[in-house]
Amino acid sequence: MSFHSQKASAASNNNSFTGSPSTPRPAAASYFPVIQTPRTGLNPFLQTPTPPPTQSKPSGRTGTPFTPGSEANLINRYSRSFYTIEATLSYEDPLCPPNLMRKILNDKFKYLEECLGSFDKKSLKATSQPVVQKFDINDASIVSNLLLLEKSECEMLIQRFKAENELWTEYTEDRLREAMVSHYATERIKLVEIVCDLFRIYDNPETFYYEVATDIVGRLLQTGTFDDHIFAQLVRKFDTNSIPPEYTRSGWTQQTLKEQKALLELLYLRYYVKPCPPRRIVDIFTFFAENRFGLDQSIELYIDRVSLPLVETIHHLCQLLTISLLYEEEFLDDEDNQLPYQPNDEKLLHSPQVLVRIFELVTNTSEDKLDSLFLLAWASYALSLVEILNRDCPDAYDDVQRTITPNVATHYIIRSIKRGVFDDLASLVKGPCFKEDVTDLGGYQKVTKGLMDIVMVHAPPQYLGEEVFISFVDCFVALHRRSSSLSTLFWDDYVYHGGDVLLDAAMAKFPSNPHSLIQLLTALASNETSAENVYTYLRNISTCTTEVSEQQIHFLNIEQGIVEFIGTDPRDDTYESILEMPVKTLGLLVERLPGNKYRVQWEVSYSAWSLFLRILSIFSRGERNLVLIKSASEEDDNFSIIGDIISLIKELAVNIASPPDVNAMVDMSLDIRLFIEDLSKQFQVTEKEIIILFYQVIDRLALTKPPPIDMIGDSLQILRALLPAYYEDVWYIRQTVLLTRKVSVTPAGHTDGKLKQILRQECIKARYPVTLAFLDLILDLVTHTQHRCLFKSKAVEKIKDIQLDVLLSCLSYISDVIFLSFDNWRYNDPAERFLIASKMLTIFTRIVIGTSNKERDPAYDDPMLDVSGDEIQTSLQDFILRKFIYDGAHQIMPLFLLIAKARETSLYSGNQVSVRMLDAANSALEMSLMFLFQLLKRREVAKIQVHLIENLLLDRISGPDNKGWIFVLASCLKSSHSFVPMLVAEILTLVFTIAMKWQKSFVGYFGTPTEVREMEILLMRLLEDIFNGNEMIQAAILNFVTVSTEAQLGLFITEASTADKKGKKIEDSKDVKPYPLAKAVLNILDKWKVIQEDTPMILVATLRLVYGLSKGGKSPTHSWQVLRTNDKFWNIITTILFDDLDDAYSMEQTLDDANIDNGYDHDLIRVSGYKLLVRAYIFKILSMEIRTAFAMRKGIPSTSSDPFSVLPSPTLRKTFEEIRQTNKLLTWLQLYGQVNLSTDDPEIVKKKRAHGSIKFERLRVLYWSDEYDVTRQYGDNFAYDRRAFLSSGRVTADILDIGNVLASISHRKSRMDAQMRLLRSWKEFAELTSAQFSTVFFNPKREKDLLWLMLNELGTNLAKITAGKDQDASSLKYELASLFAKLLEQTPMDSENFLWSFTEMVILLHDAIMSDVRVFEESIEGHITPAFHRPILQSLLLCLRGAEIDKIEAGENKSWTLFHDSCHKLLSRICSILSQLITDRLPNGEVSKDVVTIIAICEKLLNSKFIPYEQVWLEILDQHDIIPKFINLFALSLSQSQQDRPVFADSAMYFLLFLAKHPLTASRMWNSGIMAFFLINPLSAALQEGRLQPSLSNDDHAVWQLMLAIVTRMLCTIGDNEDLLRDVIGFVHLYGKQIRRALSCNAPINLKYLKEIERTTMLLYKLSLYVYPFGAIDIKDMNEHYTGCSTLLVKIHHLFTHPRYASVVAVPLTPEEKQLSAQPILKEIQGAWFKNESINVFPDSEPSVEDKRTKFTERVRQELLFISRNILAIYVQLTRTQDVLSMITKIAFSEIVLYFEPDLSTPRPTVASTDGTIVDTRDFGPATILTLIGFIEHGLVLLKIWEQCLSVSMSSDLGFWRDTWKITLMLVEYASVLAASQLIVSLGVQPQLEDDINYLAIEVKNRLEKVENVIGRLKRSQSNNAKFAKDDLTSSEFMLVGLKRVMNEKFPLDRDEMMIYR
Repeated sequence: MSFHSQKASAASNNNSFTGSPSTPRPAAASYFPVIQTPRTGLNPFLQTPTPPPTQSKPSGRTGTPFTPGSEANLINRYSRSFYTIEATLSYEDPLCPPNLMRKILNDKFKYLEECLGSFDKKSLKATSQPVVQKFDINDASIVSNLLLLEKSECEMLIQRFKAENELWTEYTEDRLREAMVSHYATERIKLVEIVCDLFRIYDNPETFYYEVATDIVGRLLQTGTFDDHIFAQLVRKFDTNSIPPEYTRSGWTQQTLKEQKALLELLYLRYYVKPCPPRRIVDIFTFFAENRFGLDQSIELYIDRVSLPLVETIHHLCQLLTISLLYEEEFLDDEDNQLPYQPNDEKLLHSPQVLVRIFELVTNTSEDKLDSLFLLAWASYALSLVEILNRDCPDAYDDVQRTITPNVATHYIIRSIKRGVFDDLASLVKGPCFKEDVTDLGGYQKVTKGLMDIVMVHAPPQYLGEEVFISFVDCFVALHRRSSSLSTLFWDDYVYHGGDVLLDAAMAKFPSNPHSLIQLLTALASNETSAENVYTYLRNISTCTTEVSEQQIHFLNIEQGIVEFIGTDPRDDTYESILEMPVKTLGLLVERLPGNKYRVQWEVSYSAWSLFLRILSIFSRGERNLVLIKSASEEDDNFSIIGDIISLIKELAVNIASPPDVNAMVDMSLDIRLFIEDLSKQFQVTEKEIIILFYQVIDRLALTKPPPIDMIGDSLQILRALLPAYYEDVWYIRQTVLLTRKVSVTPAGHTDGKLKQILRQECIKARYPVTLAFLDLILDLVTHTQHRCLFKSKAVEKIKDIQLDVLLSCLSYISDVIFLSFDNWRYNDPAERFLIASKMLTIFTRIVIGTSNKERDPAYDDPMLDVSGDEIQTSLQDFILRKFIYDGAHQIMPLFLLIAKARETSLYSGNQVSVRMLDAANSALEMSLMFLFQLLKRREVAKIQVHLIENLLLDRISGPDNKGWIFVLASCLKSSHSFVPMLVAEILTLVFTIAMKWQKSFVGYFGTPTEVREMEILLMRLLEDIFNGNEMIQAAILNFVTVSTEAQLGLFITEASTADKKGKKIEDSKDVKPYPLAKAVLNILDKWKVIQEDTPMILVATLRLVYGLSKGGKSPTHSWQVLRTNDKFWNIITTILFDDLDDAYSMEQTLDDANIDNGYDHDLIRVSGYKLLVRAYIFKILSMEIRTAFAMRKGIPSTSSDPFSVLPSPTLRKTFEEIRQTNKLLTWLQLYGQVNLSTDDPEIVKKKRAHGSIKFERLRVLYWSDEYDVTRQYGDNFAYDRRAFLSSGRVTADILDIGNVLASISHRKSRMDAQMRLLRSWKEFAELTSAQFSTVFFNPKREKDLLWLMLNELGTNLAKITAGKDQDASSLKYELASLFAKLLEQTPMDSENFLWSFTEMVILLHDAIMSDVRVFEESIEGHITPAFHRPILQSLLLCLRGAEIDKIEAGENKSWTLFHDSCHKLLSRICSILSQLITDRLPNGEVSKDVVTIIAICEKLLNSKFIPYEQVWLEILDQHDIIPKFINLFALSLSQSQQDRPVFADSAMYFLLFLAKHPLTASRMWNSGIMAFFLINPLSAALQEGRLQPSLSNDDHAVWQLMLAIVTRMLCTIGDNEDLLRDVIGFVHLYGKQIRRALSCNAPINLKYLKEIERTTMLLYKLSLYVYPFGAIDIKDMNEHYTGCSTLLVKIHHLFTHPRYASVVAVPLTPEEKQLSAQPILKEIQGAWFKNESINVFPDSEPSVEDKRTKFTERVRQELLFISRNILAIYVQLTRTQDVLSMITKIAFSEIVLYFEPDLSTPRPTVASTDGTIVDTRDFGPATILTLIGFIEHGLVLLKIWEQCLSVSMSSDLGFWRDTWKITLMLVEYASVLAASQLIVSLGVQPQLEDDINYLAIEVKNRLEKVENVIGRLKRSQSNNAKFAKDDLTSSEFMLVGLKRVMNEKFPLDRDEMMIYR
């Protein structure tokens, strides 16, 4: 019979005697620390982290196990140390296949055979003296002296040490020595454990390495010396008494004891596989007797408190080994056993000589040397042997029969009983060897049970004394408690044999002595079937043993002791009265008692459950004067029956199955509801009264002093078990004394019930059953509440307030009392600290996540759900967030400290603590990390501002040892427990992703350089195991590596640079080791095809990492530089890029319910979705490579004509060439642009309506990041958590139907999301490609070019999409529209092939807008995100601009009519939208920016080319009241403060300015009261006072300028309107001070000021047109302003002639002006200015300084030219120059006003120039003829500069200089004609000044001659700098010729003739 037929424990519930899990465990190389770094100051033997042996492998999708690298590399990896080999064996690492493990073990077979003996070979040179020389690990001699180990063996040990400690070169000498000693100690123990693992595997054919173990174990057993080696080593270990000088006393002691323990375990396993040779048994017994079964230790003097538990374990192992050696299954068989007639040495039973020797050993050994358990085992063996000998005794057994007699064997049993053998057995069963986490627990239980079974055969329990019986029961209970397998085996035997002697014996004492029976049955109810058997057993009892008085019985047969019951005791508290025993009931006298009393066993049938409930009822009422319960003290024996009953009910309630769903076809014989229902019937009360009874018991227990904590804990567990069936009734807990009757929860408050008093009692006893049970209960309450919140239920709704009251009260108690203080409590069992923490954090995490899964606790892969629509869930979540986020560090610091403590225990205490403790610490670590992550995740999802958590995490010195909490978290990546590495990676990813938004530097978070490199090695190890690990874990690790590169955390910096911070090159050294991140990436990508099918998340995460690496820009990281120059990498990328995606993209397979149920659709959608993401990241990587390539080539001229030459890889260049040749951009657009929007299928909508009671929104999944949230997986649970819903109860047809609805929605959402992300990535690629390689991909000269085809495809798709209110459709429309806008920017506006394309695109955009107008308007109003309207509007504006310059006539295109119709409709719709946006309010934010674009579109549409007739679009404007609303908008914007003024205010005013140039709209503006508004507005007061001036702080001055411009333009268009003219004159008079302030041109001047002057003079010019000839304006009304113009002209002339002075008074005001002032003009123009001013036609003008000529001063000069032109134009009009010069109109000169005096007799500051010319140098007074001559001269200078710069390239400022030269021509014209006209008039009205006038005329003619010559040369020039003004030059030349003719006629003398005349 194999041990594997037994189940080890209820916890594991497996088929292995070792207790190892039946599921595969995690890969050793993946889930346990590979870096063993001892910490200085601690015991060197305790430094190597040990993975928990009971760890199970994480579930999840795993791909085909790959083995990266050669077999030799794998062998080196897995055989680098015994530690690694043992971990690989125990964890069954699939990366190390059996054939590989066989080679490794064969290579180490010598070690396996010799075990510790291979280390015990002392070096001949070794000395016991302390080593004083410097420690050099490379010197085997030094290590040999240190470890007292043979030199050759030291060399091997050193190799293993270096393989395990890759950073050993960076250790200090002391640390290196300590690490070496620690490694040696670990290797010794691990070697023995390897052999133990092999024997365990050998016994289990289902294990991974079974064949390997069979081979190795078989060879070990065949050697013949293996047993001798092991036993000899054990003996030597007990003889060890000297401590080597290099070891600490405690460390050596513990190492010695651990090796003893390991060898004993090995012996136990060895002799299980093959029976122990009988003679060896004698040796073992003799050896054990000598050391008192492990109690006598040679190192006893060195054993301290820490080592005592190891001594106890060794003692128990000796006892167990003894029992197992004497265990014969044959003794328990019913068949007769035969002894062999020929003795042999196969087993002890067949070796009579050895049996006699053992007898002699026992007889001759002193009493103090013999162990009681050994005596009992030998006695039982002997009695069984006697029975066999009595049946048949072969001759060879004669000596045995004579020696071992029944009396002798019985004597041994009596001796053992007298020595308290059952107490010793109880100590063994309750000791460390029987802990749930012990690997060989199943075998220990079996041999112990076998011993007890044999004892019960030879010493029936009913004949044992009372005390002995109680001790035996105690042993039995301790052995069977929580052992599901033993309970099942017991009841199977009970049914098979028809009873059980122990149970019958206990029943015979019930209920007079109820404890034994109740305790036995409690231990035997460890699973569902056993619990049902216990319930049935107690429900049908046929005997009752009670104590009765003489008066209650009548003897029927005194000899046989038969009595008859004749009446009850007057008291009603006896069992007879409770059971209502009938009169004349027969009974059997059991015992006479003092006081005329008897103990009688009655023959009566009853239910013990009724009795138990009656007892509980009596107790709950507090009736202490009863016989049954005399007191309420925990120490009272009668009181303990309450605890027994409660414990029994708890065990049954916990193990009985939950009630089946009413719709489920499941035949359950017993469940919790049937259990309670049956109890209520027996007790004749309702079920609710039964539950109330439990609460009353809890109240009574809680009020007891001191409170019995175990009973209260069990009672709470009962309530927890009742919860599924009696959910509404369990909330009655609010009425118990545990909680307050009325709870008022405040942020800092908690319940003041009895829980705190009970907690104080727990702290005294250092045990916490109530706290643990309370946390379990609250967890279940929260779990079931979350589940039931999924369904609309009136019953649940009624108790909603009670639920919230109870849960908030309990949460307050947990968070404010338990969580803040539990770490400071005392603990008998240290594991309870972590168990309490785990339970609290599970509650918190479940609330924060919002999961509805009630089948299990929150797990690593649970998505976060939206609870916003549920009042209870929202309140609970707000409570937790307030406690841990808003209310400071009260709860945060305990959480961080818990992480630190759990980490310390998990990583560094593996050899010091029990596996249970380690599991508890690992669980606490996992839950604390999970809770922290969920807190951060919820904060990020809710967009709560960054709080204390992030600040504490990012504090570099706030953690333990001033390392910072980031360092603490990062070190947890070493953890081997479950998903701790994934959680740590996710936390770090989330924290640094958030922190990158505000923090720039992250270096220093991972400790010293050595610790940083340890982290790098660990991450690289994890990446190497990418093919075997859990997909989500590996994706999380990859995400962290990605973020670490983007945030520059200081990891992998050795790849980034080969220089230190000071720039000094780092020399190559063995201490500096690069970590091949790029190589790891290539290894993964090399298997992309398989990974994409099996673990696609990993491939996506890898490509995301590559994308992160590629973001270095101009300075790429070393890893990216390696990849981007690697053709293999680009080959892989290209292969993926061109891989067929049609099936994956469309996902057209039928999504039916059957496929959903079997997971087919889930896998299909998941893999297909990730395929699209893979392609998306390929496009991202290509886009980033384009950016990188161009950034690195910036400023470097290209030597190649191939635009793709900028790309570094030939493969990549070929890829782009293929994309170009095959028109892939268009192909991809046609594929990716067809997104399957996730609109609900009608069938799905129908099903959702059919299940209206389900709150579907409660299952909606939330993600903190589209990129890094690993729970964001395509498939069944993408949009809704279907998995949690299906696991929230038994699966019925309705549940499956709802689950299918959820899956269908998630499938469609998955498909749409993947397609959208691919579209976005491809769009970025297309935009970048079109921008950088536009000349290659697009050819505007080609008809139907690729660019036009793509734009046409995009426009067509946009028109097809009807967004409705679908967010997804809006997103799709946004992506297509934004791409349309980007591509449109690449469209050449002047290409002939695109002339008609713009009109067609306008039509397409019209269709896109009109396809769903209402949604389009909602997008503008901000009700839809993303705002897809914005790129559509921008594109429309660009297309209108392109169509505007179209030179083709309307009739030449067939679509012209359609285009006109589209424009007409667009204008109507745009005006409608605009009207709604500006109605009685001012839009703000993004909407205000949209208004700017809409106004621009509206302005473009008001074009005769688009809408031919002005009347048509005027009707549209009137229909929507656009003009009045714009005037009102103008007024509203002026009423706002400057900072609140909308951004579109200027656009609105410019739009009015645009409307003012059209007569109809200008008239409508006037009719709408625009002039009235201009006269009365918020600026009126400032304008009337003349105090409005340019300012940076407000924009009122710009508004004033626009008012001037609008008024001026209206004069141009509808100036014939007398009312308007009157309003304008009033406008000028009203704001006369402001106008005069402008005309004064006071220093300093700037561009804004000059612009005001320009517009003012332009307005005055327009008014001057109505002076003559219309006479509409009296010149006297305007004289004041026109006089100001004359003075201004003199000032401007002075600035022109004094450039240095001009540069001083011109002071930049705005940032733009300051920027211009810092930019010099072109050197060529600068030189031309200097040259012409050096000639110096103005002798009083100082030469210009070159550095004064800036773009700002030239802009000022240009504005002054514009102003001068306006003023000269005014005077041309006022002086009637045209009439004077043409002589057409006969006018009297006396009617002409002479504005420019020719008088030279008046003294004035004039000088003669070198060539005889004269100039005016005044800066005051009215202008004269000399002023006009000066303007002609300045114009001549500008024209000469123009001529000298004909060959100069002026691309950057071309427009500016062209405007300057054009205005110069006008200036010369106006100044010339005005001078000629005024000279003619002067001659007519002042003949006395004829000489002066003639002289001035000669000056004018000379300048005209020079100007004409320059213009002629410019006209003849072929330079582009002159051709642009050819028409203007011709006109000017023609004018000058005519003017010269007139001047020659009027003034015929030249200068020489004038001198002669004089």
